[in-house]
Amino acid sequence: MVVSATGYQQEVLRAPASITVVEHDQIQRKPVADLAEVLRDIPGVDIVDSGVAGMKRISLRGESSRRVLIKVNGQPLPDHSSYGSPLLLDANTIERIEVVRGSASVVHGSNAIGGVVNITTRQAAPGEQEAFIGAGYYSATHGQRLNGGVLGATDRFDWRLQLSKADFGDRRIPRGQVKGSTDQTKYSRLKPSDSEQKSVSAELGWRLDERQRITEVNRC
Repeated sequence: MVVSATGYQQEVLRAPASITVVEHDQIQRKPVADLAEVLRDIPGVDIVDSGVAGMKRISLRGESSRRVLIKVNGQPLPDHSSYGSPLLLDANTIERIEVVRGSASVVHGSNAIGGVVNITTRQAAPGEQEAFIGAGYYSATHGQRLNGGVLGATDRFDWRLQLSKADFGDRRIPRGQVKGSTDQTKYSRLKPSDSEQKSVSAELGWRLDERQRITEVNRC
């Protein structure tokens, strides 16, 4: 079931749009460094690096990243730049991702000319509590990633706290020689392409009934 195509729940095959859904177990099976890498293999998706290291954005079917709307739990991410919303969420906090390729402006507004990416974060079922921790190392940049968090829920309340840190060095050229240079080591690194990311995400929800829920979310 998806909601991003028309604004209400319906089966993927009945949705009047080209949609790809990425579930939590698919995300966990991919050894990715960030959210952008999760989406890289989806048809029609290009990952755009604006020139600022670590600030990756998504382009759908060749449209500018400024015309792709990014939503988290149905709420648009604010974007005050001329590049488009960056993909900075920790992949471990995500339950599923809906990618709608093609214009969705009728439902989502003028920012969705290229398409929509709706990200649903993880939530615990009533009575469930969970803690998670993860780490990764990436030889291409000599980078490392650490993340952890807790989530839980009662009959009326649910909560989630997540922290992550990623530190990547300059990208490296494994072999080869840059045209016009005889120095084999001069361009072993692409400078400056290093990046560091830190994020804290907290969410507190109050369930009024089966169909209504009030949520307070803070991200930094």
